[in-house]
Amino acid sequence: MIWQLSFDEETYLPLSPTHKEDSKKLNELSSGILARWQTIKIEIRPQVDKNDNRVRGDFFHIPISFPVVGEYVWEILSPLISNQVELLPLEFNNEKLWILNPLYIVDCFDREQSKFKELLPKIYLAIESITFEKNCLDNLHIFGITIFSLTAFVSDEFKVLVEKHHLTGFNFKQVISNHLI
Repeated sequence: MIWQLSFDEETYLPLSPTHKEDSKKLNELSSGILARWQTIKIEIRPQVDKNDNRVRGDFFHIPISFPVVGEYVWEILSPLISNQVELLPLEFNNEKLWILNPLYIVDCFDREQSKFKELLPKIYLAIESITFEKNCLDNLHIFGITIFSLTAFVSDEFKVLVEKHHLTGFNFKQVISNHLI
């Protein structure tokens, strides 16, 4: 199965760029940008409500859907995905944090059998279900798709690894149950 990552913003604290002009950099992420990446300074998004009791998770969220991880989480995930992402460094206090930027953005899904919620024609809000061509995701454990290029999708193996280590901060939404034959 394939899972779409989403951040549990009700339970965990999100991050945001310290400088508003850096938000634009996040919206311009694309595969293979490490060579021209400039580190962005981030902070925990200020809490507006004094009764806000959200906590810090193992995964972080910034205004895109790619995961942000620290050293501990990277050590767990790297054997599975080290050749499928580039680590884009972020400046956060004295910690090492990185955006896991997928190197693979696929366009091998069946548009006739897949179902998307549209805002306007060809402007998609959400995935209801998606059907991929057979073998197009072989050995991919984290990737993007062309029409949702700033959203991360992961394999069962990725999800199992996160759950095995009780890592917190992200939700998994199933978006596929079978491939085309």
